[in-house]
Amino acid sequence: MGSPLCIGSWNSVESVSFQERTYLASSLQLTNDVGWRFVTPDESLPGENMVPDPINGVQNIRDLYLLANPNYSGRFSVPVLWDKKLKTIVSNESSEIIRCFETEFDGLIGDEFKSVKLVPEEARKQIDDMNIWIYVSHVLATQKHYLILAQTDIEKDDINNGV
Repeated sequence: MGSPLCIGSWNSVESVSFQERTYLASSLQLTNDVGWRFVTPDESLPGENMVPDPINGVQNIRDLYLLANPNYSGRFSVPVLWDKKLKTIVSNESSEIIRCFETEFDGLIGDEFKSVKLVPEEARKQIDDMNIWIYVSHVLATQKHYLILAQTDIEKDDINNGV
């Protein structure tokens, strides 16, 4: 999966939408290194992890993907489970990251949280089916939104150019 699991060797990078569930899951089970928000040195925001990237010095998620693979040409998405030692992305899929918290990170979970089951065996099929439904619905809605915005821009250009 990456470098050996030990406290301080991993970070979860989060933004909006799918990252909320990874943030909640990490908050329920892992009490340290749950993530940070990219900020610039001139921003002053409240919160412990509202600082410029303390690990790699990158300023956005694109930079993180390119640090892991300079030839990467796909989408730059969050959440990201980042291996600090190997400087690579372990996963960028929220349901996989949540399962990692419960399996791969089990040795890092405090005793008081060991009984919290994020993906109970008896509910796995329902969770997997719901994940597919959420993902498809979210992706299709997002694509539709951006297509509408693009069409609006084209229409504005046509009007401005007398077409």
